[in-house]
Amino acid sequence: MAVVVLYDTNVLLDIVLVRQPYYRDSLLAVDAASSERISGYIAGHAPTTLFYVLKKQVGAPQARRSIAHLLAHLTVAAVDDAGIRGALVSPFEDFKDAVTAMAAVGVNAQFVCTRDLKDYAASPVRAILPAVLLASV
Repeated sequence: MAVVVLYDTNVLLDIVLVRQPYYRDSLLAVDAASSERISGYIAGHAPTTLFYVLKKQVGAPQARRSIAHLLAHLTVAAVDDAGIRGALVSPFEDFKDAVTAMAAVGVNAQFVCTRDLKDYAASPVRAILPAVLLASV
C-alpha cells in the first residue's frame, strides 16, 4: 500500500527553481510519487503560491507549464472550510504551514515532506525531510 505524502511548497519550489543544494533530494522525493510507493499531494493553495513566485522569475507561460508538470505527478488536496478553521485555532505560528498541515490531515497523509521541520513541530502529521522520505519508502 502506498504511503500518503503531502509535499510542502518549499520542496516544490526547490524543484522548479533548481535551488541548490536542495534540488536533487526534492526532485527525487517528488518523483517517487510517480511510483506505487507514494501517493503524492500538494495543498490546494500551493499552485497559486507557486504561480506567484514563478511568474516573477520565469514568466506566466513557463509558470503554468511548471505547475502542470508537477500536477502530472501529484494530486491537489482540498483546502476547505474545516481546514481553514482548524488552521486558525492551531498552535502553528505560520498560517500557511497550518493550512498545509490541515490539508495533509484531510488526505490522511502519513507525512508532510518539507525542508523546514521546525515549522511543522505542531503538526498532527509528521514532517519529514525529502532525503529521509526517500530512505523510508
